[in-house]
Amino acid sequence: MQLKILLGKRIRELRKKRKMTQEALAEIIDIDYKNLGKIEMGQNYPSAATMERLVSALGVEEKELFDFNHHKESVDLEKNIVKIFRSKNPETQQLIYKLIKAFE
Repeated sequence: MQLKILLGKRIRELRKKRKMTQEALAEIIDIDYKNLGKIEMGQNYPSAATMERLVSALGVEEKELFDFNHHKESVDLEKNIVKIFRSKNPETQQLIYKLIKAFE
């Protein structure tokens, strides 16, 4: 996935976590809400100045804007889950299975 798209998704995620609208965040960081929408959709990169204002407005450290690990594709997640499952002993595998079944 392209960096622009990942960054946009992360900004949107952080904004929504703080229960902010695009309009409210755009006003705080002094850009047009349409421009913020394009950033969140991965169509535009924010400028360095906008990034600094985003960090401040969202109350995060710079590095948190680039924390994309939780956006792994579902195939990657499945592979990692299977790898972890296979590395466990049969008793632990049974516990993992019961845990997963509880979500059905």
